[in-house]
Amino acid sequence: MRDSLVLINPPSPWLIDDRTSMPLGLLYIASHVEQVVGYPVELVDRSGRSDTPIPAGRRFYGLTAATPQWPGVRGLIQQIRAATPEATIIVGGPHPTALPQPCLNEGCDVVVIGEGETQMEQLLQGVAPHTIEGAVTRHSPRVIHAPRIENLDALPFPARDRVMGYQKHTIITSRGCPFRCAFCCSETIWGRRVVTRSVQNVIAEVDHMIAMQGARFIVFQDETFGLKRGWLEQFCEQIAQRDVEWGIQTRAQLCTPEFAARVHDAGCREVSLGIESGSAAMLRRYGKSTPQANLDAIRTLHRAGLRCRGYFIVGLPGETEFSVDETERFLTQAMSRGLTGAIVGPYVPYPGCSLSASQQGPDLRYERYYHYGSKEAGHGSAIGEHAERIRRWNDRLQATLGQLNEFVRYEQLRKRLPAVRRRLAASAAIEVVPSI
Repeated sequence: MRDSLVLINPPSPWLIDDRTSMPLGLLYIASHVEQVVGYPVELVDRSGRSDTPIPAGRRFYGLTAATPQWPGVRGLIQQIRAATPEATIIVGGPHPTALPQPCLNEGCDVVVIGEGETQMEQLLQGVAPHTIEGAVTRHSPRVIHAPRIENLDALPFPARDRVMGYQKHTIITSRGCPFRCAFCCSETIWGRRVVTRSVQNVIAEVDHMIAMQGARFIVFQDETFGLKRGWLEQFCEQIAQRDVEWGIQTRAQLCTPEFAARVHDAGCREVSLGIESGSAAMLRRYGKSTPQANLDAIRTLHRAGLRCRGYFIVGLPGETEFSVDETERFLTQAMSRGLTGAIVGPYVPYPGCSLSASQQGPDLRYERYYHYGSKEAGHGSAIGEHAERIRRWNDRLQATLGQLNEFVRYEQLRKRLPAVRRRLAASAAIEVVPSI
């Protein structure tokens, strides 16, 4: 058998396009193993396709999986086992971190929970898997989380040169989130303590991406960007000197006029907010900002010249016709205050989320995770009892959103028409028809 680690990025067939953002977690593992451990790595990227060959006869295979990817990853494990029975198969990512023992029962040898760089380093160096903190095997007496990586600057930049064809340039500047949204599994993966890279290290990566990949717009994928004011001030001073624009996701309560003006002046052009609902009762139930706080944040960002996108969840436990009515009205208000885009999606009870713990049934059908409108939508969880209602609510909000987006595009075009007419008149390219 050849001494090599084959890292596999599985496809995400439920997405319209799964080649939007690079798999940074897997690419961090690849660069760490190659540059720090000095162990050869082969990377198989199956996003957007399912026919990329997986080499046989290697000593180690590593796969990452979100919950909806698990049925496909389970099939890949079976293929690898059939081709190379003696290989060590390692899985990590959100789904194995939340459910290590069930994943072991389905064919893999080791589950890495949480961060993976330290565990992978020890596995490749021959440390017995059941003695490694943060690695779980069939012989592990209990699950022990590894200590967090405190110096993220010590990690090499993700091995972006190993994959091609992705639309977005993405960076993560921190790991962890201090908030406890009940429908999110971030705490299970990272914990609530936030570990942040230095400004100098992040800017070095920005410079690298501009020079090597021609990046002109970078999306920062932190769970909540801008938590540390001093760090943000230094970062904005540095990135403002680069010829690059950028986008972030953060929380409404951070979007003060000072925050909005500072990031805009430094090149930020888009801010995404996890709004979730237009119902005060629903937001209070799940520890989120109030509708008014969200509207104030949207207006603040708009006045600073920033595009603002909102993310909404429909069908959370406690959702009613009245709360959906409130969300529909909120969307209309938000668009009038400057919301330039929104994404509405149905609630899905991911393993590892505190809200989902009471909803996990004995026979989860992960391959049906996004088929909430079908007869099999329940996949063993309580959401199945409300699948048709959630589908109807989701379709209704999607229709409202579509109408609002059309209006926003019309207004933007109407405001641009005078400038377009002036440019055409100046060029004398065509006869300009006066406005009526």
